[in-house]
Amino acid sequence: MLDAGLVEQAIARTESFDPSVDLARVRAHTDLLTAEFETFGVAVPAATRNITLMRALMVPIADEALSFAVDRIWVFVTNIDDVNDVNDALSFYKEAVDVEDFRISRIHRRAVQEGIPYLAAYRRSVDSGLEAYRRVLRLADDEQRPYLERYMTAYVYWHLHCRYRWQDVYPDLTMIDV
Repeated sequence: MLDAGLVEQAIARTESFDPSVDLARVRAHTDLLTAEFETFGVAVPAATRNITLMRALMVPIADEALSFAVDRIWVFVTNIDDVNDVNDALSFYKEAVDVEDFRISRIHRRAVQEGIPYLAAYRRSVDSGLEAYRRVLRLADDEQRPYLERYMTAYVYWHLHCRYRWQDVYPDLTMIDV
């Protein structure tokens, strides 16, 4: 692997990258998020610091409120499987059209593993995704909530308009193609 030179290429590619990150803010956000999630009975792993640092490196944000709101989203969606249920619920049409995608989808696997109808497994994914949405919003204060609401709405919008072929079923949904 090392003889292939791929690591050296990756290092060379990042040499000019300026990782100006406020490490004190990363530590503070990590501590606040860990305590906040624990208050709501959500245990987040030690990787929270890494996730917060990754966000700061990838999407630097000067505004403190927005920065903290985005950190909350990244930590939450990375650690809470329920948010993935939104993705699963919105991708089911694409998966239903492609038999192989359908067989490997989480909803189908859940239905088979638990011996329940597909519709019941789908409904559970929808309910779980909606509860995750409500949970994310409950974690926010009044200043942060608009950012989180925008993120969650855009997340669903993106899936409907950009990703999962919903225009086949709902022709009025405009496809966004870049």
